[in-house]
Amino acid sequence: MQRLHTLFTAHPRAVNETYGQHFGMAAGFGFRMIGGGLACLVHAVLPFAFTRTGSRTIAALHGRLSARQDGAAAAPSATWSTGPRPSTGIAGGAAPALSGERGD
Repeated sequence: MQRLHTLFTAHPRAVNETYGQHFGMAAGFGFRMIGGGLACLVHAVLPFAFTRTGSRTIAALHGRLSARQDGAAAAPSATWSTGPRPSTGIAGGAAPALSGERGD
């Protein structure tokens, strides 16, 4: 029984959250990703629609996650890679291309 409890609490504890806090954060990220993904699919068919929604969603989520990690004193979880962050934006060079987009 203790092993089952550990499976549900080890990662949240590693990022300084309770199970409930982690559930809320992860579910919120998931729903935002689904919304951004759906906007990208619509954009694929209708190129004039949602021209910046996908990139804004990615940037917003990255900002929230980076701020959360930068503020955490605990070591990162084994399931999260902590490699170098690109300095020029998404994929290390996508920012200039994204900056020319217009409207939603």
